[in-house]
Amino acid sequence: MAVKPIVQHPNKYLRKISTEVKDFKDANNLAKDLSDTLESSKIPGVGLSAPQIGVNLRMFVVRKFIETLKGESFVEYTVINPKVVNKSSKKDRSLEACLSIGDTFGYVNRNRQITIEYTDLNGNKQTLSGSKLLSYAIQHEIDHLDGVLFIDKTVDKKTYTEKQIDKILPGD
Repeated sequence: MAVKPIVQHPNKYLRKISTEVKDFKDANNLAKDLSDTLESSKIPGVGLSAPQIGVNLRMFVVRKFIETLKGESFVEYTVINPKVVNKSSKKDRSLEACLSIGDTFGYVNRNRQITIEYTDLNGNKQTLSGSKLLSYAIQHEIDHLDGVLFIDKTVDKKTYTEKQIDKILPGD
């Protein structure tokens, strides 16, 4: 229902283990706040968890991007009380950043594919499977619900600034 400030590291909300959502009456408002905040962010994001707006509940929004002839669009999922039910053994090295940690990037080993069960805003059980970017984003957001940040999982414990990443990545 409103754009909320995104909590910045080292705020305590980012390190707490979130509790399960039990009251779905308030979940609709929280989902709208997450979606509005993600949409209005000056830095593009793929997902946003409740702890990132100061609410320690097991809930996040995540976007699945779709290439079409008209360009790129996305489907946004509101995920409540997620449980990982399957993940591939194959992992990829994913370059990550976080809306709660400014100008910091790092490589994280993430499962290439993941399947989660979750509850939707109507209280119905759903399943969501993702590969590559969607899989990485789901894992990143679930980590937030467990008080874990991507900087805790970086390969060789290294992080980079945007300027450093621009030098590392091949140009367009």
